[in-house]
Amino acid sequence: MKRNFLFFLFLIFCYGSAIAATIPVIVLKTDTNEVWLDKGMFGIFEDPTAKVPFAIISSLAYQDSFRLSNEDYHYNEHEPSAYWIKFIVDGSLTSDEKFVLDGMAQQTEFAEVYVPDASGIYHGTKAGAGWNFPERWYQTKNLVFDLPIGLKQPYAVYIRVKADNHSGFLYVIRSQRYFTHYNISEYFLSGIYYGILLIMAIYNLLLFIIIRERVYFYYVLYVLSCVLLSSSEDGLGFQYIWTYFPSWNIPVDYYVAPIFFLLSFIAYSISFLQLRAKYKKWFNVLLIATGVYLLYFILQVSFSKVVPYIPGVYTMPFIAAYLITAYIVYQGEYKPARYFIVGYTFILISIIIIQLRIMQLIPNNLITINSFNFGILFEVVTLSFALGDRFRILKHEKEKAQSEIIGELREKENYKNALIAQLHKNDELKDKVNRELEHKVTERTRDLAHKSDELEESNHKLQLALEQLSKMNMDLDMDNWGLKKKVNEETRLRILAEEVSYEEFQKIYPDDTSCYRYLEEIKWGNGFHCRKCGHDKFSDPKHYVRKCTKCGHMESVTASTLFHSIKFPINKAFYIVYLTTNKKDKVTLDELSEILSLRKNTCWAFRKKVVERKEKIETNRVKGSLKWENLFLDQ
Repeated sequence: MKRNFLFFLFLIFCYGSAIAATIPVIVLKTDTNEVWLDKGMFGIFEDPTAKVPFAIISSLAYQDSFRLSNEDYHYNEHEPSAYWIKFIVDGSLTSDEKFVLDGMAQQTEFAEVYVPDASGIYHGTKAGAGWNFPERWYQTKNLVFDLPIGLKQPYAVYIRVKADNHSGFLYVIRSQRYFTHYNISEYFLSGIYYGILLIMAIYNLLLFIIIRERVYFYYVLYVLSCVLLSSSEDGLGFQYIWTYFPSWNIPVDYYVAPIFFLLSFIAYSISFLQLRAKYKKWFNVLLIATGVYLLYFILQVSFSKVVPYIPGVYTMPFIAAYLITAYIVYQGEYKPARYFIVGYTFILISIIIIQLRIMQLIPNNLITINSFNFGILFEVVTLSFALGDRFRILKHEKEKAQSEIIGELREKENYKNALIAQLHKNDELKDKVNRELEHKVTERTRDLAHKSDELEESNHKLQLALEQLSKMNMDLDMDNWGLKKKVNEETRLRILAEEVSYEEFQKIYPDDTSCYRYLEEIKWGNGFHCRKCGHDKFSDPKHYVRKCTKCGHMESVTASTLFHSIKFPINKAFYIVYLTTNKKDKVTLDELSEILSLRKNTCWAFRKKVVERKEKIETNRVKGSLKWENLFLDQ
């Protein structure tokens, strides 16, 4: 009694909820093959928390919360939310015909369908791409659920959808008989579709192995990308390849397959159209379009909350490739491109069909639903013809080039024969000329030999004269050197013994180099001894600097001398030392500054340094015996 009462309340609830939400009743008849849940046939409720259970959703309090579908296409607009779909079914058929609910959105991660049994108690059935494939009740790529038949009153069906991706609400009620026919036909057509694609891939892979043209390899990659893209979208990849890895569905379908499809298509287009070699400008345009999309894709995936999803951006590289191909065909510059654009047009037509089906301008059936697959199939077949046409044209061009080369070779052969004949004549003329030249050369050689003997005798006499002249020059150089040395020595002695002017002093020490040489003779005339280690071996890394070969200490010629770190020419410093040591009449600072063109303070500071050293040395010497070079070195 209690169960009947509950069942009665349930029927009232279902009927009242159907009226409250104004959801029409779907009547299933014996001759019903399929009923699409289109606009106005079901209600939608969004659960932002994704935690409201079925017991509450199905209560009277929530029935008015379902909004009637009034759009051509519905999907889960907010991915964190759970969506409840409700429709009313009149399953009062008494025949043996059974019906199933077929979900066409294969990428829906989690779908739960709640239907009542004969006693009115609801039971839930789980399915979706978030579960391992063998866990499905129906082992098919679509989400399929049984619908009860034979109930006396209309009943409500609830579908809970939760997906982290945009999943469409595409559901159709089919009779089990028609579902079997539809499913077998769909798998049959899919088998043909994938079979043709794989045959194309294998055939072109063999061509690549034989011919070694990269365009065939790119075409194989493109065909395989079509297989991956289609199988990830229609669920066959999940059913047969990654059956126990449901977490692969979203990455493969949304990221891996589209990017693989795009890159392989762009690589194939560039290679087929020969853009890199013939159309550098269009090659750069296509690369820029592809690069812009890839950059947007990376930013959108990495920063999805900041970078919004923009529909149609993915088609930018494809549109660019299509327009470039159309331009090439229009210009008539590359004939194989005509098949390429025909095959590409099939894809655009399939996309248009998909949009028309979403807007319900054309019916949903096996052909329109799989229009994209058909478009890819036609495109792949057409592109195969394009490859054949390309091969035929290239072969024709090669044969034409070969015939031209053969013609050129024949012309060259004729020219060669004529040239050989001319060379024979030239050889005969050359032999004649050579014989005449040999006779003349023999006579000339005899004359040259006589002249050579005479010249050799003259050279011998000249050599003797040069040797005598060289000896005389050497004696003269020695006399000049001795005289110059004597003059310099006498001048130096006169400087030391007499008082000379700055002009005369400059004749002996005209520049810094002469002063460095004299200072080097005084400092190291008796040999070098390192001031750090006492070693006597050295090297000369640069002028007037000696480096100890033992410790590496470097010492300049002015180091440890009176002239260390002076800021004016050293020959002027020499003259200040000379005046301070030998001058009887003391020269004033003003006079010294004017003679040497130095500042008075500079003259005063250095002369003070000389005087201090002179006084220090004269304490141990007889007064008047000090020479000016005795002040040079530090004691």
